[in-house]
Amino acid sequence: MVDAYDPVFDEVDAAIIKHFECSQIPNNSSGKFSSDDLTIYYMPHCPLGLYGNLLMSNWEPTKLNNTVIVGNSFSNYDARRSSSTRDKQSSEEFVFRANNYLLELNLTFADEAFANAFSDQFLHVWKELPGPSSDFWQREGATESRSLEVINSALQQLTL
Repeated sequence: MVDAYDPVFDEVDAAIIKHFECSQIPNNSSGKFSSDDLTIYYMPHCPLGLYGNLLMSNWEPTKLNNTVIVGNSFSNYDARRSSSTRDKQSSEEFVFRANNYLLELNLTFADEAFANAFSDQFLHVWKELPGPSSDFWQREGATESRSLEVINSALQQLTL
């Protein structure tokens, strides 16, 4: 089964999704998808908060082991973060916590057009995760990323 969502899907996108017998997710969940089954999340060029919300929604050993992400480099986010502006309660913190347990495989393309369109794209798969009793799994007090409020507001203005 393939589910698809993008806040800017239009009628043409919906027709293509239907043609290929895929399912269009009707509502913006701000990345808060969860699955018990092996799931590949294709999230190219998404903001940090979407990755954080996705990880927070799957933050338990079985679900996280079944989560594969194609998207921006979490290591690059980690290298650019500022400790002075970091909100340790935000879902974005899950990206930084996960980083040590991920194997990032750079997706490179020989064709220059693809290389430019899909720059900084990585396949994220899990190395061995900590045991279930580890503090790593703590998520008490975590909140949805506030950075997505700005993005969602801008998208609503585009569709008015």
